[in-house]
Amino acid sequence: MAHLLGVTSLVMGEHGVGGVAVSEEMVITALLHDAAEDHGGAIRLLDIEQNLGAVVAHMVEGLSDTLAESGQEKERWEDRKSAYLRKLEVESAEVQLSSVADKVHNARTMLEDYRVCGAGLWKRFKRGRDQQLWYMRELLSIYRGGGKGRLTDEFERLIAELCHATG
Repeated sequence: MAHLLGVTSLVMGEHGVGGVAVSEEMVITALLHDAAEDHGGAIRLLDIEQNLGAVVAHMVEGLSDTLAESGQEKERWEDRKSAYLRKLEVESAEVQLSSVADKVHNARTMLEDYRVCGAGLWKRFKRGRDQQLWYMRELLSIYRGGGKGRLTDEFERLIAELCHATG
C-alpha cells in the first residue's frame, strides 16, 4: 500500500502545477496502477471497468506492461519493457503523468534501499543495474518528449544519483 499511496500522492501533488489537470479518475488510476499488471491481468482490468468506468480502466491498461493473469505467464522482461516504452510514447499526458509518478516513487525507493543494502539491491530485480538504468533512461526520454515537468526533473535527478551511487 505504501507504494500505491506514494504514487497517488505524487499525482495529486501535480494538480494545478503543470499542463495536466488532475482528475478524480487519475487519482483512482494512481491507486490501481499495478492492479492489472500484478493482480489478475485482463480479468482484473474488466473488473475495474465494470466498477470504476472505462476511463479508469483505459488508464490502468496504459500503465500496465502486461495483462497476463499470473507471473508465470508474463512475457520476457525485455519484451514487456520494450512494448511498454512503445505504448507509453503514444499515451495521453494523464497516463504519462501517472507513469512518471510511479517511476519516481520506484527510483526513490531503490536509492534508499541501495544506501542500506548496497549492490545487493539489484538482485531483487529480474534484471540487473545496467538494464534497470537503461529502462529508466528510455522512460525519461519519453517523459521529456511529453513536456518538462517537476516529476520528470525529479526522475532525471534520481537516475543521475542512482548512476553515481551505484557506479
